[in-house]
Amino acid sequence: MNQYLLTLPRAQRVLDFLDSPFPDRPELQKRILQLSSRILGQHRFIESKLIPAGKFSRGLYGDMPGRDDGREEEEGGRFYEAVSKNTDLLLVRGVGYATNGGGLGSGDFADEGGDGVNTMNVEEYLLEVVGVSSTGIAELKRDHPALFQSSCEGRVKPAARYLSSMLSPLPQSKQRKLLVKMASKHPMLLQLDVESNLRPTALFLRYFFDLMDEELAAMIAATPMVLGFSVGRNLEPTMRFLRKIFENGLALRGGERYERMRRCGNAL
Repeated sequence: MNQYLLTLPRAQRVLDFLDSPFPDRPELQKRILQLSSRILGQHRFIESKLIPAGKFSRGLYGDMPGRDDGREEEEGGRFYEAVSKNTDLLLVRGVGYATNGGGLGSGDFADEGGDGVNTMNVEEYLLEVVGVSSTGIAELKRDHPALFQSSCEGRVKPAARYLSSMLSPLPQSKQRKLLVKMASKHPMLLQLDVESNLRPTALFLRYFFDLMDEELAAMIAATPMVLGFSVGRNLEPTMRFLRKIFENGLALRGGERYERMRRCGNAL
């Protein structure tokens, strides 16, 4: 029999699985099947993917703050609420986020143990090293749960250190605040690979606009999301188009406008 063919017994396996994390919640089970129907195709990966994903999500939301209205919250309520809002939580890849991690690098950002190694998960790293508040962590868990499934040592830590280095021309006190803001408001930057994503984008911005270190830092501080754009698909064609417009004098006060945009970076 074709292992990818969805049969009634295979679908029943998935339904039996949903009974485990969501007992006595038929409406939630129905919602998952309606909005994330591809879960039925995961019948071969119940033990290797669905069960670990369910345990991870349950643990992730299990320590979320209680209700603000003072009412006692039912056990697992935050977990059920999160899955109801994002039924794909059980399908997120890369479950198991406890990895080796460390500090951001030099200066006040360093946080290395006596043997030079810290064992941290993403939450601990963001909280203790980057400086994200407990409230910020809770909001990230609610809105960006995939961040906590990223590798701390392999992805989050290198990205945070690189972003910190890009902000280094700015006053150190401002660096920390900006890094916390980036982690809180633009967490997808911490999930990008430095060599294939962040560094090529930063180099493109530097050379295309002929920016000094201080100018590049100011641009990143003002519009950090620009580092998440693809050079080939987004930035390069857009910037070359805009430059062609300015060079052809099709924009009002094109030269002045271009120079102002190059200097401050915020308008881009």
